[in-house]
Amino acid sequence: MIALWIGIGLYVFLWINKKTLEKLFLEKETKHLLHILERGSCDAFSSKRLTRGLLVLGLALLSYALDLGLMQSIGWVGLSFWMIKWPTIQLHQLHHKRLNQLKIEFPIWLRQLQILLQHNTVVQSLKLSSSHAPSLFKVALKDLVIELEQTPHDLSLYTSFLQDYQSIEVLRAMKLLYRYNAIGSDDSTRQLSRLILATTKWLRDQRSSIQSTSLSMIGWWGMLPLMGVCGVFIVMLGQTFMTLLERR
Repeated sequence: MIALWIGIGLYVFLWINKKTLEKLFLEKETKHLLHILERGSCDAFSSKRLTRGLLVLGLALLSYALDLGLMQSIGWVGLSFWMIKWPTIQLHQLHHKRLNQLKIEFPIWLRQLQILLQHNTVVQSLKLSSSHAPSLFKVALKDLVIELEQTPHDLSLYTSFLQDYQSIEVLRAMKLLYRYNAIGSDDSTRQLSRLILATTKWLRDQRSSIQSTSLSMIGWWGMLPLMGVCGVFIVMLGQTFMTLLERR
């Protein structure tokens, strides 16, 4: 009974200090991920997941009060921590998925942009390509075009494009676009050629990465029948061994 009252007191204390717990469980990269993925404010995210965790923790206290078993109470406690951490894990998974999507869609968009650059300026080409740009960075591209129309020779506008994804390839491509826009017509062909070579290498590397990942998954699936056969063999061997012991 004393342990139950201590648990109730601790539970009430946690609810009173909910704001402090939100800061304690907040990971460093959570605010950055929420900004990239456009998942709302950090305060609402932290409050929602901690509320769920505390509600599940209340089930652990109720389970102990009803004397349903210590292991069940411990299981509810573990689930409450999982409820707090799981939304952040989902953010990381979604960010990884979008980053892989960006690595595929961005070089394809660059190929389209290279065609437009043959007859238009960089700013005009970016503006024309915005209507056919991938939805992943269409809004960011429109904002970039608006800013470049005011200051077309500002390097920081190019380098800040999609900087939240921290992609070296995107940064390198945007610097090449800046050089193509800033230099004279004598060297523009060479800069465009460099951009085409960089995009070609990027696409080739990304396709190789996707292919190797697919082959790895196929390899693991191919191992399942072999593992099943090994399992059946071990069971049969065990049964044979037990039969021999019984005969003795």
